Amino acid sequence: MGAALGLLLLAGCTTPVPSYRQVDQDAPDFKAAVGTEAVRLLAAGQSARRAERTAVEQVTAQFIAAEAKRRTELVAPLVRALGAREQPQGCWAYTLTSIITTEGKPTVEIATFDPSRAEDRQWTLIRRDGQPPDEKTQTKFREKKQSEAKKRKEKPNPLADIFPNDRQRIEKAALLDQIDVAVATGTTTFAFKQGKISLPLLASVDPIRMAYEVENDTGILRRQTLDLTGLSVLAWSFKIDHLEFAIHYADMIPGQPPFAADITASFRGRLLFKSTGEVVVKMTFSDYHQVECHEDRPAVKMGPLEVIELLPPTQ
Repeated sequence: MGAALGLLLLAGCTTPVPSYRQVDQDAPDFKAAVGTEAVRLLAAGQSARRAERTAVEQVTAQFIAAEAKRRTELVAPLVRALGAREQPQGCWAYTLTSIITTEGKPTVEIATFDPSRAEDRQWTLIRRDGQPPDEKTQTKFREKKQSEAKKRKEKPNPLADIFPNDRQRIEKAALLDQIDVAVATGTTTFAFKQGKISLPLLASVDPIRMAYEVENDTGILRRQTLDLTGLSVLAWSFKIDHLEFAIHYADMIPGQPPFAADITASFRGRLLFKSTGEVVVKMTFSDYHQVECHEDRPAVKMGPLEVIELLPPTQ
């Protein structure tokens, strides 16, 4: 299934014209620029028809280049904020409290992550629904966490490419998507709206809106949200009816970039035609502290959290 979705993202899909290339040729400033350029070309000896055609082509290219530059400069504060978040931070241990509610029934897990330990023991389940785990439950929990980490390392989920979540993807999204920047007291919100993507019989992604809130005084990323109204893959064998996601960053450690403080998400979908029901996820991170990396493990950083990690597996 992942390979099929990769095809959607790489080739053959039906997508809108990139926003920065959508030039309004009926706009007064465009017509004025074309008129000025046509006069210059006529004076250079071109025929009236050729001068007009060439002027339209040249002015269109100029407008596209100017819009690309404007958009790149517009998202520069967000790019800097994401760059600061991605700076190496060493190895950090933390406690994760997760509340996953499915059709009104909650499951509460408290676990710790410690990258100073061997990979098969970095995650420890402390309690599930108020009860400490027995040895079998602990082993299954650690095996699941280790398997998830291995899959993400060996084969990143192709769905992650849909969601702009780092500097490179933001710069690309600024050109391809509709973008809105709203300055408010204390913060600036950068909102991106991606048009519908479809590949008949294989996949369809409804418009996506993703927003980032950056603190004006410090240039620090404080919050990001995502809204998706629908996604289906391979004749609806994997389908999301809706997805809402938010992550909040806070100053946990003096002198360090902000860390993830909490994540909330809600979604409903189907996996192999079986409904997930309404799922609400709440994750709270606490007790961050720096540790020495395990000798067999390279130094790691927190890195950008991917919304896709909250979704059911695609295979």
